Amino acid sequence: KGEELDVLEGWASKDSTIQAATMSHGGKHLVVVTDDGSLVTLDLKSKQVSVHRQQLAGEIQSLALSRDGQHLAVGMVSTTVLLYRADNLEVLHQLAGHKGSTLGLSFSADGKRLLSANSDSTIKLWDVASGQELIALKDHVAAVKAVLISQDGHWVVSSSADGTVRLWDGRP
Repeated sequence: KGEELDVLEGWASKDSTIQAATMSHGGKHLVVVTDDGSLVTLDLKSKQVSVHRQQLAGEIQSLALSRDGQHLAVGMVSTTVLLYRADNLEVLHQLAGHKGSTLGLSFSADGKRLLSANSDSTIKLWDVASGQELIALKDHVAAVKAVLISQDGHWVVSSSADGTVRLWDGRP
């Protein structure tokens, strides 16, 4: 309780820094992106760090892994969110529509929807299967830093640099 269990090191170059990280629902895998665009998957269950590297194009700001482990969302410093198949990193969709960096990402519990929080002060709800934008939430007046969706998918919570936390109806 509250004690450090491990230090995960030796898999990144000394010159690289961690840009974003996310963990699988069961805690088996940790996915990390470094500033050189490397995506590193670490197997935490085996206590041995297994490393798989995949070079991603562009500067990455945020990551999210769907609860079922099927999809990986990558928020770029550019205006794009990339949606990958997590097992082979095939790009499924390029989600376009924001005007700034994607600062936060969150999948719904069933993995069918994805929320993106952006520096352009908007939140977008996306359909994972089609890549289509379902709704845009626009009442913040500064960058949206984080976003979460309730287990039942009805509520969205956002926090912003405007000093507010907002509760939204998350149903399209």
